[in-house]
Amino acid sequence: METMTYGAIKEDLKKGKNLEKTLKQLAIKGQSHYYKVALYNMLFHYITFLETIHDASIMEDLQLDEESDTFLRFMLEPLKSYQDLSSLTFNTEELLAFRKTLEIKMTAITSYTDALDQYEYIINRMEGAYMEQQEQIVDDETLAGDLVGFIFSEENNFIISEKMKTVLSQLPIRMTKNKFFAYVDEAMELFKGSSVHDIDQYVAMVKDAIMPDDSKAYQGNFKTIQKTLEALGHTSYKDMDQKTFESMYALKCELSDKLNCLAAVYTLAVNIINNFIELSLCDFTEYYQEDQDIVLAQDMINRMSNRVEQFELDELMAKALEGLEGVIEENLEQAVRFNGLIQQAMDKYQNQLTTYDLTKSYHHVERLAYMATSTSYFIDVLNQEEDIKEERVDDQVLALKKEKLLMLIDKAMGDKSAVYRRSIMSKLFYLLPVSFTTPKDIHDYMLQSLHQCTNKVEKNAAIEILLDFMDTYA
Repeated sequence: METMTYGAIKEDLKKGKNLEKTLKQLAIKGQSHYYKVALYNMLFHYITFLETIHDASIMEDLQLDEESDTFLRFMLEPLKSYQDLSSLTFNTEELLAFRKTLEIKMTAITSYTDALDQYEYIINRMEGAYMEQQEQIVDDETLAGDLVGFIFSEENNFIISEKMKTVLSQLPIRMTKNKFFAYVDEAMELFKGSSVHDIDQYVAMVKDAIMPDDSKAYQGNFKTIQKTLEALGHTSYKDMDQKTFESMYALKCELSDKLNCLAAVYTLAVNIINNFIELSLCDFTEYYQEDQDIVLAQDMINRMSNRVEQFELDELMAKALEGLEGVIEENLEQAVRFNGLIQQAMDKYQNQLTTYDLTKSYHHVERLAYMATSTSYFIDVLNQEEDIKEERVDDQVLALKKEKLLMLIDKAMGDKSAVYRRSIMSKLFYLLPVSFTTPKDIHDYMLQSLHQCTNKVEKNAAIEILLDFMDTYA
């Protein structure tokens, strides 16, 4: 079929000329750019995935999952059976079902990481007790001033907020439970006027973060990791001898590395599955198989498929990859350009799209655009989300949500030790919206927090963490 330029398609749509040819050409053009983006993203993700799983220590960590063999078989089969691009044909429903199993794994890993964060908070603040005592390396006033300058050195409000939340979570915490609950109450005021759905999602997220062992995904996945967390949880951190501390510290570091590795592997896997889903939404692949960018991709997939078991990125592949990011950016720009015409055609020529059997293909372009702009790994590609008019958070609704959240926090703290309760508060300081409104407010809180901490070991540990944070992001 003779190809049409963007300008020619736009003109024919405007005049209603040659609609059968023009509408099909528009679908082909619109899908072709998303196809290239998905194909090249798949290449990047697969190469990183293969390099990752062929690391012996990572493979050992992966074996902690009792279903790892099934997982690897599903992920590697498309490469092992690859012949040409026509063999990259997938059943979208099957891909979504497999992605659901990955979502459960990633939820479990997140729950384990949240649980480990609480023990890490405790262990990091104990470390100084087993080292030669040092004087405080910076006075409270200087540190508070430096932190305020560091936080507000940015103009981007999101970055300012992220810095502030990190600092608040790492400062020594000496709030009573009632005072902390008052802080939570004030922070939640920022949800007034938002959707009820958003605040419900937020409360559920906070619950999972501070009560990770209540998560359904926590049970039944990675039993070895569960046992390690149980060992950390059953340890008495009061008056611990140095040998026990060193053992717990090593256990914490080892588990942190394992969780980071597992998170990286499963995140790559989800990205690859999403790329497969995008490829499965393209109906006209036979029309652009001869495109030079597609030919290059085929060559690289062939090279990967021939060395799945012992993959190593050679110089030729590395050089070819250098130019791929430019191809991705260029095709994303072109895809966005064609999206406007796609929408015009769907609005103006619905009957003709039905007559020419193109309605499904146009909906696929919509879903491809949706996937390209979404930040979620687990978007519902079969039922595209739409803006829903729903109830907004008023004073009455907000009061109920606050009460629910405070009850969850109270339950999480329970009869836990003071240091464990502080680890929960630390997590919440990071998760809660920032209620401080001026640099003076945050400065005064920092000074109060530092002045009230009389435990030199804990205070020095917090200062070290904060100084490292400033050095890293200066």
